[in-house]
Amino acid sequence: MMERAMKCSILPLGFDVERMQRDLAGIAASEWVAHFNAHDFDGRWSGVALRAVDGRAELIYPDPGASERYADTPVLARCPYFQEVLSAFHCRLTCVRLLKLGARSNIREHRDYRLSHAHGELRIHVPIVTNHQVAFFLDGERVQMAAGEAWYLDLELPHRVENTSDLDRVHLVIDCVANDWLDDMLASTAPDTSCAAAVPAPVPPRQSSSTTAAFDDPLVGRIADFLRTIGLLVAAGTVTDRPIVPGVWIDRGVLVVDEGGLRFPGDLLHEAGHLAVVEPTRRATITGDSRADPAEEMMAIAWSYAAALHLRIDPAVVFHPDGYRGGSAALLENFAAGRYLAVPMLQWLGLAFDEPQARLHGTDPYPTMRQWLRTSDSPNPAAETSDVMPI
Repeated sequence: MMERAMKCSILPLGFDVERMQRDLAGIAASEWVAHFNAHDFDGRWSGVALRAVDGRAELIYPDPGASERYADTPVLARCPYFQEVLSAFHCRLTCVRLLKLGARSNIREHRDYRLSHAHGELRIHVPIVTNHQVAFFLDGERVQMAAGEAWYLDLELPHRVENTSDLDRVHLVIDCVANDWLDDMLASTAPDTSCAAAVPAPVPPRQSSSTTAAFDDPLVGRIADFLRTIGLLVAAGTVTDRPIVPGVWIDRGVLVVDEGGLRFPGDLLHEAGHLAVVEPTRRATITGDSRADPAEEMMAIAWSYAAALHLRIDPAVVFHPDGYRGGSAALLENFAAGRYLAVPMLQWLGLAFDEPQARLHGTDPYPTMRQWLRTSDSPNPAAETSDVMPI
Protein backbone atom coordinates (compact mmCIF):
# COMPACT_ATOMS: atom_id res chain seq x y z
CA MET A 1 0.00 0.00 0.00
CA MET A 2 0.98 3.60 -0.47
CA GLU A 3 1.53 6.09 2.28
CA ARG A 4 -1.32 8.34 3.28
CA ALA A 5 0.31 11.32 1.52
CA MET A 6 -1.72 10.97 -1.70
CA LYS A 7 -4.97 12.93 -1.41
CA CYS A 8 -6.13 12.37 -4.96
CA SER A 9 -4.90 11.18 -8.29
CA ILE A 10 -6.10 11.08 -11.88
CA LEU A 11 -5.75 7.57 -13.25
CA PRO A 12 -4.31 7.01 -16.76
CA LEU A 13 -7.75 6.10 -18.07
CA GLY A 14 -10.19 8.03 -20.22
CA PHE A 15 -13.78 7.27 -21.18
CA ASP A 16 -16.12 8.35 -23.99
CA VAL A 17 -18.41 10.98 -22.51
CA GLU A 18 -20.97 10.80 -25.32
CA ARG A 19 -21.41 7.04 -24.84
CA MET A 20 -21.71 7.40 -21.08
CA GLN A 21 -24.34 10.09 -21.53
CA ARG A 22 -26.18 7.84 -24.00
CA ASP A 23 -26.41 5.09 -21.37
CA LEU A 24 -27.40 7.67 -18.78
CA ALA A 25 -30.25 8.89 -20.98
CA GLY A 26 -31.78 5.40 -20.94
CA ILE A 27 -32.37 5.53 -17.18
CA ALA A 28 -35.90 6.64 -16.29
CA ALA A 29 -36.54 9.45 -13.79
CA SER A 30 -38.48 6.98 -11.63
CA GLU A 31 -35.37 4.82 -11.19
CA TRP A 32 -33.43 7.49 -9.30
CA VAL A 33 -33.49 6.96 -5.52
CA ALA A 34 -33.11 9.87 -3.08
CA HIS A 35 -29.81 9.71 -1.23
CA PHE A 36 -30.05 8.11 2.20
CA ASN A 37 -27.91 10.72 4.05
CA ALA A 38 -30.56 13.43 4.08
CA HIS A 39 -28.68 15.50 6.67
CA ASP A 40 -25.56 15.66 4.45
CA PHE A 41 -26.97 17.73 1.59
CA ASP A 42 -29.16 20.67 0.61
CA GLY A 43 -31.35 20.40 -2.49
CA ARG A 44 -31.49 17.19 -4.52
CA TRP A 45 -29.05 14.26 -4.37
CA SER A 46 -30.01 10.86 -5.79
CA GLY A 47 -28.54 7.70 -7.20
CA VAL A 48 -29.00 4.53 -9.25
CA ALA A 49 -27.05 1.37 -8.41
CA LEU A 50 -25.18 -0.46 -11.18
CA ARG A 51 -23.68 -2.93 -8.68
CA ALA A 52 -25.34 -3.49 -5.32
CA VAL A 53 -25.93 -6.05 -2.62
CA ASP A 54 -27.83 -8.93 -4.25
CA GLY A 55 -27.99 -6.92 -7.48
CA ARG A 56 -30.82 -4.69 -6.21
CA ALA A 57 -30.81 -1.37 -8.13
CA GLU A 58 -32.69 0.49 -5.39
CA LEU A 59 -29.90 -0.18 -2.84
CA ILE A 60 -27.68 2.81 -3.53
CA TYR A 61 -25.72 2.61 -0.28
CA PRO A 62 -22.48 0.63 0.21
CA ASP A 63 -22.56 -2.18 2.76
CA PRO A 64 -19.02 -3.15 3.93
CA GLY A 65 -20.41 -6.22 5.65
CA ALA A 66 -21.79 -7.68 2.44
CA SER A 67 -18.79 -7.33 0.14
CA GLU A 68 -19.13 -10.87 -1.23
CA ARG A 69 -22.79 -10.38 -2.15
CA TYR A 70 -22.34 -7.49 -4.60
CA ALA A 71 -23.70 -8.21 -8.08
CA ASP A 72 -24.60 -6.35 -11.27
CA THR A 73 -28.07 -4.81 -11.28
CA PRO A 74 -30.65 -4.98 -14.11
CA VAL A 75 -29.88 -1.32 -14.84
CA LEU A 76 -26.26 -2.16 -15.67
CA ALA A 77 -27.48 -4.92 -17.99
CA ARG A 78 -29.17 -2.20 -20.10
CA CYS A 79 -26.06 0.00 -20.24
CA PRO A 80 -23.46 -1.52 -22.60
CA TYR A 81 -20.93 1.28 -22.30
CA PHE A 82 -21.02 1.41 -18.51
CA GLN A 83 -20.23 -2.32 -18.69
CA GLU A 84 -17.19 -1.48 -20.84
CA VAL A 85 -16.07 1.22 -18.41
CA LEU A 86 -16.23 -1.16 -15.46
CA SER A 87 -14.35 -3.83 -17.41
CA ALA A 88 -11.38 -1.42 -17.57
CA PHE A 89 -10.93 -1.81 -13.81
CA HIS A 90 -8.90 -4.97 -13.19
CA CYS A 91 -9.81 -5.23 -9.53
CA ARG A 92 -12.77 -6.36 -7.46
CA LEU A 93 -15.67 -3.88 -7.56
CA THR A 94 -18.21 -3.60 -4.79
CA CYS A 95 -20.73 -0.75 -4.83
CA VAL A 96 -21.04 1.05 -8.18
CA ARG A 97 -23.51 3.91 -8.53
CA LEU A 98 -24.56 6.84 -10.62
CA LEU A 99 -24.87 9.81 -8.27
CA LYS A 100 -26.73 12.93 -9.34
CA LEU A 101 -26.39 16.25 -7.52
CA GLY A 102 -29.23 18.49 -8.61
CA ALA A 103 -28.87 22.02 -9.95
CA ARG A 104 -28.36 24.62 -7.19
CA SER A 105 -27.67 21.84 -4.66
CA ASN A 106 -24.72 21.09 -2.42
CA ILE A 107 -23.26 18.27 -0.36
CA ARG A 108 -22.15 19.40 3.08
CA GLU A 109 -18.64 18.71 4.31
CA HIS A 110 -18.25 15.19 5.70
CA ARG A 111 -15.84 12.24 5.82
CA ASP A 112 -16.32 8.64 4.65
CA TYR A 113 -14.95 6.19 7.20
CA ARG A 114 -12.16 3.83 6.05
CA LEU A 115 -12.60 4.81 2.39
CA SER A 116 -9.06 5.39 1.18
CA HIS A 117 -6.20 3.56 -0.45
CA ALA A 118 -4.47 3.39 2.93
CA HIS A 119 -7.30 1.13 4.16
CA GLY A 120 -7.48 -1.05 1.03
CA GLU A 121 -10.88 0.15 -0.21
CA LEU A 122 -11.09 3.21 -2.39
CA ARG A 123 -13.53 5.16 -4.48
CA ILE A 124 -13.09 6.31 -8.07
CA HIS A 125 -15.13 9.20 -9.50
CA VAL A 126 -15.78 9.43 -13.26
CA PRO A 127 -17.65 12.65 -14.13
CA ILE A 128 -20.31 12.20 -16.82
CA VAL A 129 -22.17 15.52 -16.71
CA THR A 130 -20.37 18.46 -15.12
CA ASN A 131 -19.34 22.06 -15.74
CA HIS A 132 -17.09 24.77 -14.33
CA GLN A 133 -19.75 25.83 -11.80
CA VAL A 134 -19.49 22.49 -10.01
CA ALA A 135 -16.86 22.70 -7.27
CA PHE A 136 -15.55 19.61 -5.43
CA PHE A 137 -13.44 20.46 -2.37
CA LEU A 138 -11.18 17.87 -0.74
CA ASP A 139 -9.43 18.87 2.49
CA GLY A 140 -10.16 22.50 1.62
CA GLU A 141 -8.65 22.27 -1.88
CA ARG A 142 -10.70 22.37 -5.08
CA VAL A 143 -10.30 19.32 -7.35
CA GLN A 144 -10.88 20.07 -11.04
CA MET A 145 -12.41 16.92 -12.54
CA ALA A 146 -13.34 16.92 -16.22
CA ALA A 147 -15.94 14.65 -17.83
CA GLY A 148 -14.49 11.30 -18.86
CA GLU A 149 -11.58 11.38 -16.41
CA ALA A 150 -11.16 8.81 -13.60
CA TRP A 151 -10.16 10.20 -10.19
CA TYR A 152 -9.09 8.52 -6.97
CA LEU A 153 -9.97 10.62 -3.90
CA ASP A 154 -9.00 9.99 -0.28
CA LEU A 155 -12.51 10.45 1.08
CA GLU A 156 -11.53 9.93 4.68
CA LEU A 157 -10.48 13.57 4.40
CA PRO A 158 -13.19 16.23 4.75
CA HIS A 159 -14.90 16.94 1.42
CA ARG A 160 -17.90 18.83 0.06
CA VAL A 161 -19.49 19.68 -3.30
CA GLU A 162 -21.20 22.86 -4.52
CA ASN A 163 -23.29 22.87 -7.70
CA THR A 164 -24.13 26.51 -8.36
CA SER A 165 -25.13 25.84 -11.97
CA ASP A 166 -28.57 25.28 -13.49
CA LEU A 167 -27.64 21.74 -14.56
CA ASP A 168 -27.59 18.46 -12.65
CA ARG A 169 -24.13 17.00 -12.04
CA VAL A 170 -23.77 13.24 -12.56
CA HIS A 171 -20.77 11.07 -11.61
CA LEU A 172 -20.13 7.36 -12.01
CA VAL A 173 -18.84 6.34 -8.56
CA ILE A 174 -16.91 3.07 -8.36
CA ASP A 175 -15.87 1.43 -5.08
CA CYS A 176 -12.81 -0.80 -5.55
CA VAL A 177 -10.81 -3.26 -3.50
CA ALA A 178 -7.11 -2.45 -3.80
CA ASN A 179 -4.84 -4.90 -5.59
CA ASP A 180 -1.54 -4.85 -7.49
CA TRP A 181 -3.17 -3.40 -10.61
CA LEU A 182 -4.62 -0.44 -8.69
CA ASP A 183 -1.37 0.02 -6.79
CA ASP A 184 0.50 0.26 -10.10
CA MET A 185 -2.03 2.72 -11.53
CA LEU A 186 -1.69 5.02 -8.54
CA ALA A 187 2.08 4.60 -8.39
CA SER A 188 2.33 6.01 -11.93
CA THR A 189 1.06 9.39 -10.71
CA ALA A 190 2.87 12.08 -8.79
CA PRO A 191 3.18 11.21 -5.05
CA ASP A 192 2.13 14.62 -3.80
CA THR A 193 -0.19 15.83 -1.07
CA SER A 194 -1.64 18.49 -3.39
CA CYS A 195 -4.59 17.72 -5.65
CA ALA A 196 -3.28 20.31 -8.07
CA ALA A 197 -0.37 17.90 -8.66
CA ALA A 198 -2.60 14.86 -9.17
CA VAL A 199 -2.12 14.83 -12.96
CA PRO A 200 0.61 12.29 -13.91
CA ALA A 201 4.06 13.72 -13.26
CA PRO A 202 5.72 15.37 -16.29
CA VAL A 203 8.68 13.80 -18.01
CA PRO A 204 11.14 15.57 -20.34
CA PRO A 205 10.93 17.34 -22.68
CA ARG A 206 7.97 19.27 -21.35
CA GLN A 207 6.43 20.71 -18.24
CA SER A 208 2.64 20.63 -18.30
CA SER A 209 -0.05 22.51 -16.47
CA SER A 210 -3.51 21.25 -15.53
CA THR A 211 -5.44 19.14 -18.00
CA THR A 212 -8.30 21.60 -17.51
CA ALA A 213 -6.23 24.60 -18.66
CA ALA A 214 -7.78 27.02 -21.14
CA PHE A 215 -6.14 28.24 -24.35
CA ASP A 216 -5.97 31.76 -25.81
CA ASP A 217 -6.57 30.71 -29.43
CA PRO A 218 -10.34 30.07 -29.80
CA LEU A 219 -9.78 27.31 -32.37
CA VAL A 220 -7.25 25.51 -30.16
CA GLY A 221 -9.63 25.86 -27.22
CA ARG A 222 -12.52 24.49 -29.27
CA ILE A 223 -10.50 21.45 -30.34
CA ALA A 224 -9.20 20.88 -26.80
CA ASP A 225 -12.72 21.04 -25.35
CA PHE A 226 -13.90 18.42 -27.85
CA LEU A 227 -10.99 16.11 -27.10
CA ARG A 228 -11.60 16.36 -23.37
CA THR A 229 -15.28 15.65 -23.89
CA ILE A 230 -14.54 12.34 -25.64
CA GLY A 231 -12.12 11.25 -22.92
CA LEU A 232 -8.66 12.35 -24.09
CA LEU A 233 -6.45 14.42 -21.80
CA VAL A 234 -5.17 17.77 -23.08
CA ALA A 235 -2.78 19.99 -21.10
CA ALA A 236 -1.16 23.35 -21.73
CA GLY A 237 2.61 23.21 -21.38
CA THR A 238 6.01 24.07 -22.76
CA VAL A 239 7.53 21.80 -25.40
CA THR A 240 11.30 22.26 -25.28
CA ASP A 241 12.34 19.49 -27.65
CA ARG A 242 11.79 19.27 -31.42
CA PRO A 243 8.73 17.09 -31.87
CA ILE A 244 7.58 15.87 -35.28
CA VAL A 245 4.53 18.13 -34.93
CA PRO A 246 5.62 21.58 -33.69
CA GLY A 247 3.91 22.61 -30.47
CA VAL A 248 2.41 19.20 -29.64
CA TRP A 249 3.94 16.52 -27.43
CA ILE A 250 2.43 13.33 -26.04
CA ASP A 251 3.31 12.49 -22.45
CA ARG A 252 1.94 9.13 -21.27
CA GLY A 253 -1.28 9.59 -23.20
CA VAL A 254 -1.66 13.30 -22.42
CA LEU A 255 -1.62 15.73 -25.35
CA VAL A 256 0.60 18.62 -24.27
CA VAL A 257 0.02 21.78 -26.29
CA ASP A 258 2.51 24.64 -26.43
CA GLU A 259 0.49 27.46 -27.99
CA GLY A 260 3.61 29.50 -28.70
CA GLY A 261 5.09 26.70 -30.77
CA LEU A 262 1.90 25.39 -32.38
CA ARG A 263 2.01 26.47 -36.01
CA PHE A 264 -1.17 24.72 -37.17
CA PRO A 265 -4.09 24.12 -34.75
CA GLY A 266 -5.32 21.27 -36.95
CA ASP A 267 -2.19 19.28 -36.04
CA LEU A 268 -3.72 18.78 -32.60
CA LEU A 269 -6.63 16.86 -34.16
CA HIS A 270 -4.29 14.62 -36.13
CA GLU A 271 -2.19 13.75 -33.06
CA ALA A 272 -5.40 13.11 -31.13
CA GLY A 273 -6.43 10.70 -33.88
CA HIS A 274 -3.35 8.60 -33.19
CA LEU A 275 -4.30 8.30 -29.52
CA ALA A 276 -7.98 7.67 -30.27
CA VAL A 277 -7.42 4.57 -32.42
CA VAL A 278 -4.81 2.71 -30.34
CA GLU A 279 -5.50 0.18 -27.60
CA PRO A 280 -6.44 1.87 -24.28
CA THR A 281 -3.63 0.14 -22.39
CA ARG A 282 -1.08 1.37 -24.95
CA ARG A 283 -2.60 4.86 -25.11
CA ALA A 284 -1.69 5.54 -21.48
CA THR A 285 1.98 4.62 -22.13
CA ILE A 286 2.70 6.66 -25.27
CA THR A 287 5.25 9.43 -24.83
CA GLY A 288 6.70 11.60 -27.59
CA ASP A 289 5.84 10.06 -30.94
CA SER A 290 2.95 7.62 -31.20
CA ARG A 291 5.17 5.37 -33.35
CA ALA A 292 2.13 4.54 -35.46
CA ASP A 293 2.28 1.81 -38.04
CA PRO A 294 0.88 2.56 -41.54
CA ALA A 295 -2.58 1.25 -40.64
CA GLU A 296 -2.80 3.48 -37.55
CA GLU A 297 -1.56 6.44 -39.56
CA MET A 298 -4.38 5.95 -42.10
CA MET A 299 -6.93 5.58 -39.30
CA ALA A 300 -5.64 8.77 -37.65
CA ILE A 301 -6.03 10.62 -40.95
CA ALA A 302 -9.60 9.36 -41.40
CA TRP A 303 -10.41 10.08 -37.74
CA SER A 304 -9.13 13.66 -37.92
CA TYR A 305 -11.13 14.34 -41.10
CA ALA A 306 -14.32 13.12 -39.42
CA ALA A 307 -13.51 15.19 -36.31
CA ALA A 308 -13.01 18.33 -38.41
CA LEU A 309 -16.44 17.88 -40.02
CA HIS A 310 -18.00 17.18 -36.61
CA LEU A 311 -16.54 20.44 -35.27
CA ARG A 312 -17.52 22.30 -38.46
CA ILE A 313 -13.87 23.13 -39.12
CA ASP A 314 -12.62 23.39 -42.69
CA PRO A 315 -10.69 20.13 -43.28
CA ALA A 316 -7.95 22.25 -44.88
CA VAL A 317 -7.10 23.42 -41.35
CA VAL A 318 -6.07 19.84 -40.58
CA PHE A 319 -4.70 18.93 -44.02
CA HIS A 320 -2.59 22.05 -44.54
CA PRO A 321 0.10 22.35 -47.25
CA ASP A 322 3.00 21.97 -44.79
CA GLY A 323 1.85 18.54 -43.65
CA TYR A 324 1.49 14.98 -44.94
CA ARG A 325 4.69 15.17 -46.99
CA GLY A 326 3.06 17.24 -49.69
CA GLY A 327 0.04 14.96 -49.95
CA SER A 328 -2.54 17.21 -48.29
CA ALA A 329 -4.18 18.37 -51.51
CA ALA A 330 -4.61 14.78 -52.70
CA LEU A 331 -6.12 13.73 -49.38
CA LEU A 332 -8.59 16.62 -49.45
CA GLU A 333 -9.53 15.82 -53.06
CA ASN A 334 -10.21 12.18 -52.22
CA PHE A 335 -12.20 12.97 -49.10
CA ALA A 336 -14.28 15.57 -50.96
CA ALA A 337 -15.08 12.98 -53.63
CA GLY A 338 -16.17 10.43 -51.03
CA ARG A 339 -13.12 8.22 -51.53
CA TYR A 340 -12.53 7.53 -47.86
CA LEU A 341 -9.48 5.64 -46.69
CA ALA A 342 -9.30 3.39 -43.60
CA VAL A 343 -13.07 3.07 -43.10
CA PRO A 344 -12.91 -0.77 -42.98
CA MET A 345 -10.34 -0.50 -40.19
CA LEU A 346 -12.38 2.05 -38.24
CA GLN A 347 -15.38 -0.24 -38.65
CA TRP A 348 -13.36 -3.22 -37.43
CA LEU A 349 -12.72 -1.30 -34.20
CA GLY A 350 -16.39 -0.31 -33.87
CA LEU A 351 -15.72 3.41 -34.45
CA ALA A 352 -17.64 3.92 -37.70
CA PHE A 353 -19.82 2.17 -40.29
CA ASP A 354 -19.34 1.96 -44.05
CA GLU A 355 -22.43 2.54 -46.18
CA PRO A 356 -23.72 -1.08 -46.31
CA GLN A 357 -23.38 -1.53 -42.55
CA ALA A 358 -24.90 1.88 -41.87
CA ARG A 359 -27.97 0.94 -43.95
CA LEU A 360 -28.19 -2.37 -42.10
CA HIS A 361 -28.13 -0.59 -38.73
CA GLY A 362 -30.33 2.34 -39.78
CA THR A 363 -27.71 5.00 -39.10
CA ASP A 364 -25.31 7.32 -40.91
CA PRO A 365 -22.07 6.03 -42.47
CA TYR A 366 -18.57 7.48 -42.12
CA PRO A 367 -17.64 10.37 -41.88
CA THR A 368 -20.22 10.19 -39.08
CA MET A 369 -18.55 8.33 -36.20
CA ARG A 370 -20.28 5.75 -33.99
CA GLN A 371 -17.86 6.60 -31.18
CA TRP A 372 -14.67 8.62 -30.99
CA LEU A 373 -12.42 6.62 -28.73
CA ARG A 374 -11.28 3.00 -28.93
CA THR A 375 -12.24 1.53 -25.58
CA SER A 376 -11.04 -2.08 -25.92
CA ASP A 377 -7.69 -3.68 -26.67
CA SER A 378 -9.53 -6.20 -28.85
CA PRO A 379 -11.45 -5.39 -32.05
CA ASN A 380 -15.16 -4.72 -31.73
CA PRO A 381 -16.59 -8.07 -30.59
CA ALA A 382 -19.94 -7.29 -32.23
CA ALA A 383 -18.43 -6.56 -35.64
CA GLU A 384 -19.50 -8.67 -38.57
CA THR A 385 -16.02 -9.84 -39.51
CA SER A 386 -16.88 -10.75 -43.08
CA ASP A 387 -17.76 -7.13 -43.73
CA VAL A 388 -15.45 -5.18 -41.48
CA MET A 389 -12.06 -6.88 -41.35
CA PRO A 390 -9.41 -4.43 -42.59
CA ILE A 391 -8.11 -4.94 -46.08
